[in-house]
Amino acid sequence: MIRCMTMVRTQISIKLDSDLLKRIDKLATDVGITRTAVIEQAIKNDLPEQESFHKSLENPLVRAAHKKLTSPSVLRLLAMLGQTNMSDEEIMEIVEKGPRQRDAAKDRRADKKGKSSDGLEDAS
Repeated sequence: MIRCMTMVRTQISIKLDSDLLKRIDKLATDVGITRTAVIEQAIKNDLPEQESFHKSLENPLVRAAHKKLTSPSVLRLLAMLGQTNMSDEEIMEIVEKGPRQRDAAKDRRADKKGKSSDGLEDAS
């Protein structure tokens, strides 16, 4: 007997930049797949890297380095050294994400150890 496994799919609603949506639609047309398939594949390709990055922030030393590297002055210097133009808005977006990313990682680490994040000493 052959069994067919079907994945349960959930419909969601998202807002995308119109230029990004045009790129997605062009790729979908060029490759002959749906818009959903393009978006799903992009997420599947990038998600492991994002998860790995966030997992690395569970390490107190990595979190401390992340805090130093995501200051506006360091980001401007890194952009200059990398000969990359970064707007103040792009820099501030990175700066604003930093504490949320570090706090979430600290909480995950505390959960793994069975402690509250307030009871954990680290370098964040």
